[in-house]
Amino acid sequence: MGGVGRRLLLALALASTAACASVLPATSGGASPSSPPRHPSGTVAPRDGPFPSPGALVPTTGCGRSAPLAPGPPAEQQVEVTPAFQQGQARRAYRLYIPRGYDPGSRLPLLLDLHGFGGSAAGEEQASGYDALADRMAFLAVYPEGLPLGPTQAAGWASTRPMDLGIDELGYFAALLNQLQRQLCVDERRIYVTGFSNGGGMTAMLACYLSGRVAAVAPVSGNYYVESKGTGCHPARPVPLLEIHGTADAIVPYDGIGRVESGGWPLLPIPQFLAGWAARDGCTRGPGTFLDSAEVTGLRWDGCRGGAMVQHYRWNRGGHGAPPAIGGIPAGEVVWRFLAGYSLGGAV
Repeated sequence: MGGVGRRLLLALALASTAACASVLPATSGGASPSSPPRHPSGTVAPRDGPFPSPGALVPTTGCGRSAPLAPGPPAEQQVEVTPAFQQGQARRAYRLYIPRGYDPGSRLPLLLDLHGFGGSAAGEEQASGYDALADRMAFLAVYPEGLPLGPTQAAGWASTRPMDLGIDELGYFAALLNQLQRQLCVDERRIYVTGFSNGGGMTAMLACYLSGRVAAVAPVSGNYYVESKGTGCHPARPVPLLEIHGTADAIVPYDGIGRVESGGWPLLPIPQFLAGWAARDGCTRGPGTFLDSAEVTGLRWDGCRGGAMVQHYRWNRGGHGAPPAIGGIPAGEVVWRFLAGYSLGGAV
């Protein structure tokens, strides 16, 4: 059996035994596989599709309007999509949390938090702690819901490339942001994305293809297929990126999988992915160590174009997830502090 077949069987085996994915709490077992199975036929989806231009900033029109739900209690919402590119579905779901004290006349930053393969929007919301943080830090928290993929029909993201599996994920996220900006007073220059595992891979893909709308990203234990497959990642602007990864991650190995030119799902080693992103952002210095503890090592690339930065927390001997805290600060808050330091115009 060739490398492609072995990787396919491995991914399917992981998928068949998966439990729900969680975002930031430390994990070390086989739950939350990062890789959605490929199309059963083995065919590769076309690279071209209806996905939007990365440079298209969409102005917010929702300021001054009544919110779709009351601040505080979260609720599931839906957005209309094109069925032909969404497994026949005319609507896709997401969960929305509007922070207490929301003022429809004051613009707030927005955070998209993407669950891992086999997870759910509700599970991600519960595990992440971002609702409580949104109340403290004043931002809108949104938890998109993936589509059922592969033989197990576990929820995930078609994140290997645009239009993979015939699914227009980029169109879904563009439609989602459009709706949120029509309904709420979103600061369109401070839209951020984070995600775990397969959601981390989708986060990186959004940084590649929606860089005109996404100010900064923070994937956690992500699988970076867009970069690994060489399908071309050319953001319209330097995108600040924070990445957290365990060196003992058995699901998305820190040292990568195979050669990037081989078949199956080759993944770059995390240091190589980060160096590539730093080069993409035009960083002139790094990696430099800014945190050196037994549990976590912090690395940074700076001197980047547009005031961007690439930052990495290497969780030494950590598994598939993130440490509960970094430097005494909850990991979710570390993520938010990094993201909130940037807008589409650079550092804030």
